[in-house]
Amino acid sequence: MDDQAVRSTLEFRACYSYDAAVEGYLPDLVIFPVAESQVILLARYAHRRGIPLVPRGAGSGCSGGGVCAQGGILVSFERMDRILSLDPGLMVGLAEPGVITAHFQREAERQDLFYPPDPSSAEICTLGGNVAHGAGGLRGRKYGTTRDYILGLEAVTAEGQPVRTGFFSPGETRDLTGLLVGSEGTLAMITKIALRLMPRPESFCTLLLVFRQADQAVQMAHAILRVGLIPAAMEFMDQRAVDCVRAHGKAILPPGNGHILLVEFSGRHQEVLHGAEKVEGLRRGSGALLVQKARVSRDRQKVWSVRRALSPAMAHAAKRKVSQDVCVPPGALSHLLRDIEAVGQKHGLQVITFGHLGDGNLHVNVMADGSRKQMRQARAAAEDLFRAVLALGGTLSGEHGIGLVKARYISWELSAETMAAQRKVKAAFDPAGVLNPGKILSTSKSSVLSEMEGKTP
Repeated sequence: MDDQAVRSTLEFRACYSYDAAVEGYLPDLVIFPVAESQVILLARYAHRRGIPLVPRGAGSGCSGGGVCAQGGILVSFERMDRILSLDPGLMVGLAEPGVITAHFQREAERQDLFYPPDPSSAEICTLGGNVAHGAGGLRGRKYGTTRDYILGLEAVTAEGQPVRTGFFSPGETRDLTGLLVGSEGTLAMITKIALRLMPRPESFCTLLLVFRQADQAVQMAHAILRVGLIPAAMEFMDQRAVDCVRAHGKAILPPGNGHILLVEFSGRHQEVLHGAEKVEGLRRGSGALLVQKARVSRDRQKVWSVRRALSPAMAHAAKRKVSQDVCVPPGALSHLLRDIEAVGQKHGLQVITFGHLGDGNLHVNVMADGSRKQMRQARAAAEDLFRAVLALGGTLSGEHGIGLVKARYISWELSAETMAAQRKVKAAFDPAGVLNPGKILSTSKSSVLSEMEGKTP
């Protein structure tokens, strides 16, 4: 490794002590491999000495998965950032884990190819991070999530053993691929990814609808699906989210107040036109106040800028936020929105909600001023939210993962038998427990409060 590949100064380590959810977890060392051979040597060295290893992409994760909760070496894959190939014949792309998702999408589009997974942080997050956390995104209803596009992986176990799955291991089962996707860096460190591509859709159309009541937006989403339409995206923003963008964002918003539903169709030209016309017909009885329709790429980007501006706008809305990516069956969304409103009122905190109505995945953000009092209230609000979600048949995480933030609560959703089975899988891959320790199945009594304050559990 060159002189820039190993960094140990306090100032440098501090830059890698946080992600989008937690802060204050200093690594003892930060290492930047550029090849799988270096990852293998590093893993073998750390395993022999019992040193924790934490793989990390862009640090944009919202679960604390990319921080050194127990010290050790942070392994940043940002220098393994090559797109190795895009094959229009096989419809397969090969990439290293540090490739920025949006960069990969644009390179594919230059060859009339399409990589559908579209996390809202696509401009900064990496493919490796997407794979590790099973990232979802705006287009999940029609196209699926990251998991549906991973054809194979090259990875390195905690003991320094290279693993080849799927595309990289012809003739063998792909089951191991599915096991590694979403394992949050606790089973192996990903070094190469084979991604399924599609032909670029012929046409796109995006519609923006505004509703006085949040439930009207949910019912509109149900109506769209009931008539047999399958939008590429159905993205919801509640009134507080819209107000936040209006106050702090740079997007152009429609006048007036209301909750927003963004609906996008993609595919063959006539299919897209048919979908847009159907939605315009449905809106007349839906309570929608306004519709903007955009088909040209430039105009569509302006419409979507309303949603893309939300995360940076929230950073200005409050000093801290506790963000949860809960998921319920789509039919339970109206109930969940009412529960979210009740949680905010109970704890006296502002809650900003947005997300993907097509697959029931909502992002619930409890805003706080950073004081110990409000952080305790935020933790209590998150716990009440989790109880409501599980009562509706939902899950604690739709795409961000469990990581450090939700490790305490995983037993609320999984049985003791299931957790025991998962620990056996972890032990098979990582018998010494050195790979991303303290995450997912940890027995630590950590909490949302302690992690948001940066206190090691």
